[in-house]
Amino acid sequence: MSALLAVMLVVLTPTLRSYLQQRSEIAELKREKVAGQQRVDALTAERKRWDDPAYVKQQAQERLGYAMPGKSITVYVDDAGATHATTPRNGVTDATGLSSHPWYGQIWGSISTPAEGEK
Repeated sequence: MSALLAVMLVVLTPTLRSYLQQRSEIAELKREKVAGQQRVDALTAERKRWDDPAYVKQQAQERLGYAMPGKSITVYVDDAGATHATTPRNGVTDATGLSSHPWYGQIWGSISTPAEGEK
């Protein structure tokens, strides 16, 4: 009886190990699929927001410092020389945004500062 049990263990152990490993891989792939679908859903929602002209206008004003005709933009420069543009929501944007300089300052900086190899 013990010899039969030993033979069964020898035969079934690799099969059982393989089965359990595959189940683990399947569970991991399912988690990745759910995470990927959530990312797709988030990107789809973002794309739909960009289809709204009001959202595009708002992003242009906030990210690029654009103003509608007849409106003005105020830019504050702190003691460290960092610029902070005002927004309708919070008065002054924080320095954690995409850039601490408005788009026109970035363009001027890129053409007025020589590249490292050109000095």
